[in-house]
Amino acid sequence: MAYCHNLRSSDRVFKVEDQVIVLIPDSTNKLLKSWQGPSIVVQKCNLHSFLVKMPDNSTKHIHQNKLRHYIASSNSVNVLFEEEKEFVMLKLHQMLPKNLNSSKSSITSKLII
Repeated sequence: MAYCHNLRSSDRVFKVEDQVIVLIPDSTNKLLKSWQGPSIVVQKCNLHSFLVKMPDNSTKHIHQNKLRHYIASSNSVNVLFEEEKEFVMLKLHQMLPKNLNSSKSSITSKLII
């Protein structure tokens, strides 16, 4: 049974200590699933499954089809101006120019006040 399932399995490379998100069903409805994480890969059990440490510190044996690499995103950027010694929080949309075809100099001129 596992052999047939693993034939259609995608090849993913996860290493120990990689941060991943895990697909876990939320209810009895199979269409209601959500990605939870970040979780940490603890051990590779076999070719297609891993032991994963969940955010609640439990450890689960999970097939690689239910794992994705975790990519952290940020909505703000710390900026240090030359005259100041404090970081200033700017939203990402405040830094982007209205015209994306403008040069890099216009971006830096908007950042340096």
